Amino acid sequence: MGLSLVAALAGCASTSGATGEPTTSAATTPAAGTAAGGYARDGQAGRMARTCPMRVPGTTVVAADVDGGAALTFTTTEGDVAELRRRVRARADMHNKRMMKRQQCAADASSTQCQARRRDAAMAGREAMPPATASVEDVDHGARLVVRPKDPSQVDALRERVHMKAERMASGQCPMRSRRGAAPPPAN
Repeated sequence: MGLSLVAALAGCASTSGATGEPTTSAATTPAAGTAAGGYARDGQAGRMARTCPMRVPGTTVVAADVDGGAALTFTTTEGDVAELRRRVRARADMHNKRMMKRQQCAADASSTQCQARRRDAAMAGREAMPPATASVEDVDHGARLVVRPKDPSQVDALRERVHMKAERMASGQCPMRSRRGAAPPPAN
């Protein structure tokens, strides 16, 4: 879930329900002749690239704490707002499906696939996002992805992860899962 635009663009993001100040703002334009975010154009990586909100031209992302969770607000001043909203919704759907798979893995710890996922995450030094649900709401010029932990005691850890994802997006990545060998797009 690369970039720079004027701070005024951050003001385009709706802040209703926010309890903290925005921490990250960024804009991006897809690199010509390459798949978005350095992804291959097919398979899992291609699907991830086609759902990356930051690949919509002129998109900014602002992370903020909200009541009981955190939010990433994506807005665009030059891109297709409907496409941006579609991508944010696709990311929320992917997140929720991934959380369901994690719950299934927790119930079946002997699964080879689940063991491989845990091993890959440990080798990459990644801490998992606390179990959470994602929802999307439309805002002027974009959409806000709101994430709330299933266990309210994990809200601080979740907020930290969401803010880290926003920072990675500001550097040109579109994190959802690890992307082996994918380089961020060139700076604008």
